[in-house]
Amino acid sequence: MLKTHILQILVGLHDENLYSTAYDLSIIAGYAMKNETFRKIVSTPTFTLPATNIHPASDRTFSTSNALLIPKMENYYLEYATGIKTGFTDPAGDCLVASAKKDGIEFICVCLHDGYLENGLREKFLDCKNLLKFAIDNYTSYYIGLQEELEKSSMQKNSNDFELFSFTNQDDQNSLLNISIKIIITIIGILIILIYIKLVFFRKKKKKLKRSKKH
Repeated sequence: MLKTHILQILVGLHDENLYSTAYDLSIIAGYAMKNETFRKIVSTPTFTLPATNIHPASDRTFSTSNALLIPKMENYYLEYATGIKTGFTDPAGDCLVASAKKDGIEFICVCLHDGYLENGLREKFLDCKNLLKFAIDNYTSYYIGLQEELEKSSMQKNSNDFELFSFTNQDDQNSLLNISIKIIITIIGILIILIYIKLVFFRKKKKKLKRSKKH
């Protein structure tokens, strides 16, 4: 039974006792992409088998089924795509585990049980392309912690020796500036309120003193 299940996993045959989730598939894909051989295979659009003693001509060219990697498929192509795997069964529908990388950041997207639009376009490629593009265009990275080289000099008291925040782009710096401005405005507002309360208190106190002197 175990051997049968392993074979079904490898070839993609359906079995009601074998099931997964998009989250599970994303974890598996993320781990697999750490292997350079796997990464090279799933990111290759086409590959031509070399000649052999049985087949002397180098004319056997195979293309990937992942349309995100094929430039001529304009509706689906994503220039940052790096893989990974297409799939289909009747119960699971049209499926795709896709990945894209830009500026050193890689994203993984999993779309399951997709189909076809009325115009004939395949949803899994469109969905993954749009989701990956959204992630690439909108992500922000925050790095919080001491730098490694500063940990070695942790005994030094010079505050200039360490950096608590590192920002990857101008948007992050602008966000920090906006937050700082809001904090300063809030503090100034509180101080103004306290000063106003103090002035009101002293005015009332002076009036009481004047009244007591008259009596």
